[in-house]
Amino acid sequence: MARDDIADFGTYLAEERHASQNTICSYLRDVTQFSAYLREHQSCTLRQAGGEMIQDYMSWMRGRGKSAASVTRFLASVKSFYNFLLSAGAVKANPAKSISADRAERKYPEILTSKEVELFLEQPRCVDAKGYRDHAMLELLYATGIRVSELISLDLKDLNLSAGFIRCASRGKERIIPLYHTAVKALQDYVRDIRPQLIADGGEQALFVNMNGERFMNEDQCYPMSYAAGANQPKHYSWIVWDGNYWDDIAQFDTCGCSRLYPAPSGTAFNADVYDCEAMSKEHLDEFWLNPRLEAGTLKKADTLEALADMMEFDADQKATFLATVERYNGLVAAGEDTDFGKPAYRLSDVETAPFYAARIGGELLGTTHGVITDVNSRPLKNDGTPIEGLYVCGNDQGGFYPHNYPSNFTGINAGRTATFARIAAKHALGVE
Repeated sequence: MARDDIADFGTYLAEERHASQNTICSYLRDVTQFSAYLREHQSCTLRQAGGEMIQDYMSWMRGRGKSAASVTRFLASVKSFYNFLLSAGAVKANPAKSISADRAERKYPEILTSKEVELFLEQPRCVDAKGYRDHAMLELLYATGIRVSELISLDLKDLNLSAGFIRCASRGKERIIPLYHTAVKALQDYVRDIRPQLIADGGEQALFVNMNGERFMNEDQCYPMSYAAGANQPKHYSWIVWDGNYWDDIAQFDTCGCSRLYPAPSGTAFNADVYDCEAMSKEHLDEFWLNPRLEAGTLKKADTLEALADMMEFDADQKATFLATVERYNGLVAAGEDTDFGKPAYRLSDVETAPFYAARIGGELLGTTHGVITDVNSRPLKNDGTPIEGLYVCGNDQGGFYPHNYPSNFTGINAGRTATFARIAAKHALGVE
């Protein structure tokens, strides 16, 4: 019933409210996660939930490190959902109607002294390409006060150095920000002399390029692509980063085939036909996978992103880039759309709840041994293309089935092809039509 209500709610948002795809994805994600919480912690459904349960969930979110903005967004989502159920006659009242969220505490920045500013701007040494780039970035930050996420999103078209200003667009609003002479000079030197050395693709429009610690791909793709992309990174490896909400993410991302995220308690393989998180517990997953790797040191865990970056052995520049990347990504998650790489909305999950995890992943070569080429009856072929009589090849020894990629979202595809071609071989050997 819950899944039907959520699906109907999505249809209502799209067809009657004419909500944007970002809004729909955000609302459905919030309601789906609340539904999972109710099943696990309250043993009830969405229709049975009361105001106290909603407040308990909000407290639970805060206890897991969720920001005030995330809690506020959830409350807006669940209020809209219950208004929908109320209008459909599915509930008698909106349990979230009188609930309000706490205002986020305003944090005021620490102000640097003029001497500290001078020391700060003098840090990048303009002796190589990286130093000139970093100097231009700091001068621009100091001159404009823009966010780091806005800085790394700037394109060349956003610069007007002859007139001495930049155009900065954020959250649907555009600002024209003037620059002082020193910042203009630093940017001119960078764009004219340094940037061409760093940019391999002449069509690249990004103003600043990140050398380490940056997001470089859509994470929701088949693993050969992931390994290939990682192999092209510095030192030929990359990091997978996630936060303390990984169990909720598993429920959200659950799928089939080799893209499954957890094994069954019995030890059944990851790609078994087990389609819900009730097949195992978070405790089992931790015992089975996380804890042994934490003990071995192959998995990193920290209470802050800053500390995690140190465990990943990032230097100061790489650490700053990494933190800016996470900030940028969390902003895309909040908006419900990955405008950088096109990651599907249902795969988006913020990285803001402690503890934080990082796993190093690398692979310079991923290939498939070709196997034996056969005819339609599973008989191996000679060099001249004629079959070898009386001999049959099936299963993983049979080549040509995955010539370009491995369609891992289709559970049982390899077992299925093994049984199919074995049956074909048996019928041919027996002369059965």
